[in-house]
Amino acid sequence: MSSIAEAPSIFKADESRTEVQGAAEVQEDNNMKTEMPIDQVPAEVVQEEEIETPVNTSVDEEAMDGNVDTAPSAASLKLDH
Repeated sequence: MSSIAEAPSIFKADESRTEVQGAAEVQEDNNMKTEMPIDQVPAEVVQEEEIETPVNTSVDEEAMDGNVDTAPSAASLKLDH
């Protein structure tokens, strides 16, 4: 009976692949960028963004003052029968 350590593994190749034979290994340098899982990336302090409120137009100001009638008029609700 063979032990688990001697059993063939689906995670380990038995032979080298033809696609990588003769390929040069890529050496790391300062310009190489690698992606890390988010839980392994150091936390960054993010500055809070200030969102400017838009400048009110005259229509907005009148509506805020209560000078604009927001309810539809009776003439606009009249239906033709």
